[in-house]
Amino acid sequence: VSSHDTIQSANRIIRELLDKKSKHRWIKRYKILIDQGGVVGLVDQLRKIIREDRLSWICLVPVYFGSAATDSSTYANLRAELYFTARNILRDSKASLPKRDPKLDYELGVTRYTQQKGNRIQLESKEAIKKRIGRSPDRADALVLALYNGNLEGGDWIPSLNTTISAIYRDWE
Repeated sequence: VSSHDTIQSANRIIRELLDKKSKHRWIKRYKILIDQGGVVGLVDQLRKIIREDRLSWICLVPVYFGSAATDSSTYANLRAELYFTARNILRDSKASLPKRDPKLDYELGVTRYTQQKGNRIQLESKEAIKKRIGRSPDRADALVLALYNGNLEGGDWIPSLNTTISAIYRDWE
């Protein structure tokens, strides 16, 4: 990804948040979670814009999927923990996604996992998935980040899926 693409992506995210803020004035603060291992430099570019434009109402939370899991006895890394926690939320709750998305369904269904020594769950690497299906599982990652709200230990998961998830579909159509 070129630096131009990174700047465009950051500006697009900021424009989207400004638009949301103008439409939903009662919401005082927005938290956005970004896969820090994703687009190189995106987190830094967003931090720069937030700082320079004094957008203190935006809380930027970089998430590094490769970092240690909170429950390291069960999961090999944060990515595995987030995916399985999201799976459990969707399976165990009455919530559902607002509409069917064949690409998302495919990404979630094609992702493989193994159990390491000690029964720790390890997801297939994103590189292996890309090689197998010809693209990154970006929609699945977006869903997991949309559900996760930044703190596994505190049970900080977003409770209302329908409101949260509908926002991620706009860019997918």
